[in-house]
Amino acid sequence: MHRNAPHPVAKLILKYSKMNIANDNIILVGFMASGKTTVGTYLSSITNRTFVDTDQLLVEQFGTSIAEFFKTHGENRFRESEKEVIQKTCDQSNQIICTGGGAFISLQNQSIMLSSGKVFWLDVNRNTVLQRIKYDQSERPMLSHPDFEERIDALLNERQPFYEKAHFKIDANSKTVEELSSQILGHIEIQ
Repeated sequence: MHRNAPHPVAKLILKYSKMNIANDNIILVGFMASGKTTVGTYLSSITNRTFVDTDQLLVEQFGTSIAEFFKTHGENRFRESEKEVIQKTCDQSNQIICTGGGAFISLQNQSIMLSSGKVFWLDVNRNTVLQRIKYDQSERPMLSHPDFEERIDALLNERQPFYEKAHFKIDANSKTVEELSSQILGHIEIQ
């Protein structure tokens, strides 16, 4: 890179900070380890929108990790709380919303999210997931299975038809955060 050339990140920030993007929410869905939080945080910084991670809101509400909540109260109770948080979050606008990997499976959540803004599915394949979760499987309650690789395959197959209902599909396997963010913002209507 030429010494005086602006950094690619600086170019993106400059480009998108000057745009008036519609006040709809930008909602990121997809499988665990698809990069939703990383991309969402970055998008928030270059668009000056509020970043909301629904899993983090749930952790704050529960006072414990999601994995621990799953063990103690079960998935059904978790999904009920998740729906409430998604509804409250999507009632506001001008946000970057990152959701848990299973949130978009609920038809009610889908309806809420699809009507609250533009929904982007960050699509990753099995190998990408395995590479990214190598060191934090214990924090992922949906992987508490003797053969977690088999569990990943089953969940990817089960969830794909739901993810396909998103407004846009973004291949998130081998792109940088900047590339993914630029691609997402390229789909947003500028007003």
